[in-house]
Amino acid sequence: VNPFINPLAFRQLIQGKGMFYLLALILFLIGIHSVYIPYIVIKKKKFPGFIPTAAYAISFVFAVFSGFASTSISFILTPLFFWNIWLRKRIELFFFLCIPVGIFFVLSYSAYRDSNFGGGAGTTGIYEAVQSVATNPDITAYAFNRFDYLEMYTHGVSGVKKNEPDLGLSMLSFLAQPVPRSIWPDKPLNFSTAMTLEHNPWVYEIGVTANYNSLNEFRYAFSDVGVLLGGLFLGIVLTISQRFFNQARGSPYIAILYLLVFFPYVTQGFMAGYINDLALPVLILNSIFFVLFVRKIRMNG
Repeated sequence: VNPFINPLAFRQLIQGKGMFYLLALILFLIGIHSVYIPYIVIKKKKFPGFIPTAAYAISFVFAVFSGFASTSISFILTPLFFWNIWLRKRIELFFFLCIPVGIFFVLSYSAYRDSNFGGGAGTTGIYEAVQSVATNPDITAYAFNRFDYLEMYTHGVSGVKKNEPDLGLSMLSFLAQPVPRSIWPDKPLNFSTAMTLEHNPWVYEIGVTANYNSLNEFRYAFSDVGVLLGGLFLGIVLTISQRFFNQARGSPYIAILYLLVFFPYVTQGFMAGYINDLALPVLILNSIFFVLFVRKIRMNG
């Protein structure tokens, strides 16, 4: 699949072939690069070197053309949040100036990506996609509300009530993600994928997964008491996250720990008031990636 011509198909290839761990690693490295280069240039007043600069450029190109359009915004927002956390710099004005640019980019790119999916690959250019967003309100509405979290949550509530609680066994399905389906065809599906297959099979058939989120996943695993357990876990992570935020001033490592490990979970935890069902495995993975990152930095002096 050519990501430059058919980015949505490339995204679905990455998500649908057991490459969740690889994708999580790529997104973590994109976050690291988006902080490291501005830190070296602005704080250290040095040229970061050819290899980090090339890696930064490759990461940006991947973010733009891979079908994961929102990750390219991190090259602007992540450094802003880093300065806010580490040096307590005010970023509100810069943040709000970025919002219109971000919305315009995501809308236009979503129209381009979706219109080129399948048989229409390569037939719609960026200019035509921008025009379609400007003239067709249905395309704009679709880009803004693709499987809205709150809508999927309420739809999922009735769905999970039909299942017997499995005491958390389904929540371990992410451990099987690294194994390709060509080796393990019956590999367990994660919660949202299984729910999509059951309740929206026509969506699953085109390689898209609706997000039924973690609050429903906790309920699926532990019945109604799971809502309490999920909320308690979110509260614990919020407490730890706030502690790292308070300690981050003057410490780039702790600022990165907060920004790239806990901050994504916190922000996903408050989307429409509910938790993205991939937030927990991403939190675990990012913690592992951060430990490996710090170990590598210390080994290099």
